[in-house]
Amino acid sequence: DQDDLDPIIFKVGDKTIKAHKFILASRSQYFRTMLNHGSGEIEIRGADYQTFMTVLRFIYSGGDADQIPADSIVDVFKLASEYTLRPLALRCLEYMTDSVTVDNALSLFSLCETHLPLTEQLKKRCVEVIRDNVKVISASKNFNDLCTHPSLVKALVVPLCAPPNKRPRTSNAPPDQD
Repeated sequence: DQDDLDPIIFKVGDKTIKAHKFILASRSQYFRTMLNHGSGEIEIRGADYQTFMTVLRFIYSGGDADQIPADSIVDVFKLASEYTLRPLALRCLEYMTDSVTVDNALSLFSLCETHLPLTEQLKKRCVEVIRDNVKVISASKNFNDLCTHPSLVKALVVPLCAPPNKRPRTSNAPPDQD
């Protein structure tokens, strides 16, 4: 079909990006559906130019996710999730899980709650960091912000109050009796 070969123009903020309908539609169900219902120029909302370009590079490369800028990893993850680009979302999650710190644990935890079950490993890592640094984190502005969302507080408190995982026994001896 000749329409498949026509370029599509995306408007992201004040910038425009030309792309190939055929490539996008062949590599993404989300774009296939979008392009079947729209033509000409499509305005992208909720993403900045750099984030959208990262997603397009991923699609055009056939799945190379090595060039994700660290400062936009959360935004790329959100867009990848919205566009159902699971391999890109998983790569972002892997990077975020390896990068949880005292400074970002609460914000990443909040992100996890809106993208479960995909974010389960990241959520567990955030809880570990929060548990290990509870005094510092509970004194932060992010903690005060989190407290205004009761569902997030509950989602955080339950795993924090759970007993740590018991270590597996290394012998056949019976466990100590109290």
